[in-house]
Amino acid sequence: MKDVFVTGASGFVGSHLCARLVEKGCRVHALARKSSSLRWISGLPLKMVYGDLDRPESYQSVLSGCDTVFHVAGVTKARTREDYMNGNFRNTRILADTLLSLGGKGRRFILVGSQAAYGPSPSLEPITEEHSPRPLTWYGESKLLAQQYIRGHARDLQASIACPPAVYGPRDTDVLQFFKTVKMGLIPQLEGRDRYASFIYADDLARGLILMAEHPAALGETFFLADSRPYAWSELSRITLDILGRRGLTVPVPMALMKTIAAGADVLNRFKKKPSIISGQKLIEMRQDFWVCSPKKAETQLGFKTEMDIYEGIRQTLEWYTQHGWI
Repeated sequence: MKDVFVTGASGFVGSHLCARLVEKGCRVHALARKSSSLRWISGLPLKMVYGDLDRPESYQSVLSGCDTVFHVAGVTKARTREDYMNGNFRNTRILADTLLSLGGKGRRFILVGSQAAYGPSPSLEPITEEHSPRPLTWYGESKLLAQQYIRGHARDLQASIACPPAVYGPRDTDVLQFFKTVKMGLIPQLEGRDRYASFIYADDLARGLILMAEHPAALGETFFLADSRPYAWSELSRITLDILGRRGLTVPVPMALMKTIAAGADVLNRFKKKPSIISGQKLIEMRQDFWVCSPKKAETQLGFKTEMDIYEGIRQTLEWYTQHGWI
């Protein structure tokens, strides 16, 4: 990789990816809107490309000179199904069609998809990439359509798809509310029972994406990039409390209460500039007992393994949140 094009460069995952690419000596062309905050990438020697994914003319000339494309941009919080479809499926299709129109060989395309496109696992036994997709939310549906479109053009695009589970680390805002709650000494358990999920630290995900762009065995393939084992949310709570030196109290949260909170959040989100992570759609995901995926394919075919221990990953995340006044 020499000249790399990154969408979503100013966001949580994108900023970590850009930092890794710069370390490798790549020339990174970062796509961002003029209105985007560049606070996480302002210190990096990036070549900024100001434009919008739905306006190919704003970035096509730069794209034509790049040998690798990482499509990280996407929507994790939105008000309507149409907003999710536009942000995750339609924009992916536009970018892919632009690349196809440019032709040429030797360019790699890496799509950051999501485990949400597959849906939850039926038990603690992790699902694999061969699992039949069963998205439960608008977000999952939109990511699945994006992944299917890229898979349908994988040969011409020389594409690979990464499907991370829950991503955590410095700069993340989606899992932030969980850490805020636990810091207050509360260990929330929806309906009074534990739930399990796969996770990956943001920098580990960035390493995995780069490996997928470089490894020949990744061509045309889809991979779950995740820690080697899942964790119960109560385990993450205990780790968090241990790091903070605090005690916690397990608090059962009735489903009726969460439905009321989510319904209220949906109303408020109509008037907010940026919708919150709490919503009726998010509650659909939260009430599932298992979101567990297997990283064995990535381990076997690519030699990928996460490096960040969960305890140290949470410690570094909390330290960053504290330093920036987020918790």
